[in-house]
Amino acid sequence: MNTLPRLTSSEIGVIWAAYQEATMTTCFLKYFIRTVDDCETNILLKECLKKEELFIEKLVHVMKQDNMPVPVAFSDSDVNLEAPRLFSDEFVLFYKMGLAKIGLIKDSTSLSLLSRVDLLKLFKARLDECYETYETTTILLLKRGLYVRPPYLYPPEVEFVKGSGYLGGTLFGKRPLNVMEVAHLVMNNNYNLIGLMLCTGFSQVAENKDVVKHMVKGKEITKEIMAICSDFLMESDVQAPSTWDAEVTSSTVAPFSDRLMLFYIAMLSEVGLNIYSTSSAASLRTDLQVAYAKVSQDVASFTKNGVELMIKFHWLEQPPTFPDRNKLAKK
Repeated sequence: MNTLPRLTSSEIGVIWAAYQEATMTTCFLKYFIRTVDDCETNILLKECLKKEELFIEKLVHVMKQDNMPVPVAFSDSDVNLEAPRLFSDEFVLFYKMGLAKIGLIKDSTSLSLLSRVDLLKLFKARLDECYETYETTTILLLKRGLYVRPPYLYPPEVEFVKGSGYLGGTLFGKRPLNVMEVAHLVMNNNYNLIGLMLCTGFSQVAENKDVVKHMVKGKEITKEIMAICSDFLMESDVQAPSTWDAEVTSSTVAPFSDRLMLFYIAMLSEVGLNIYSTSSAASLRTDLQVAYAKVSQDVASFTKNGVELMIKFHWLEQPPTFPDRNKLAKK
């Protein structure tokens, strides 16, 4: 007998979202395994695929055990393994490191929404796997001299803030950036560089004209955000991070369905909104907070447009929803 308690609405939401993202990730991994030449990167991708498929199996087991319908999500029909290379080996490695960082954030949040012991163990293991992937990709990038390090700072003296001017970000009252503000600016720059590469590649291969326009808009927004991050750093005489040597090929053959590409960019945008909120909270200069608010507004509008496109083309799978009691009462 199943002695576990019923799934709560929060747990159903976590499982549903995790299944969507895991099935999508397998599509990317299968394609990258097919196109990546580097041996070490290929071995890493194959290990990640095995873990992802096992995680999906466990999610399906939980869903069936609790009579929860298995979502449609994504499958082999959403990936074209015969498509030529779209991204360089270097980009794939950076992409995996960035995805592992996102996984650390998302899986930590998922854990905080769970109470069933079996799910806590499942997502704790998932979090550990994300860390292992992050560690492995970082070591590989460091070994090859591709890892872009944040700016250095000689250890300063211990000081306390004197006066409220420390919070100022006006034209004539700007103080130099502190280390946490720089850390978030560098992080946001690197995340958007990955987004820029993805939107560039997707804009070349998408078949639907509306999806192409959306990806081109995504390129524009990521460039604007990177310019904002760079300008803030340069104003404080902090070296802006250099771009790593990764490229998008000239291929126009789609390796993924338009639905998958649109969903993936929407997911990254959602993560971006969370990161900008965290960055704003960690930044004490008011002009930085204003900049993050503007960026968040632009990204929220872009995300909304992507969701509207998915609805327009009947590509958006609806998350489990509570019944409409008012509608039921009229029957």
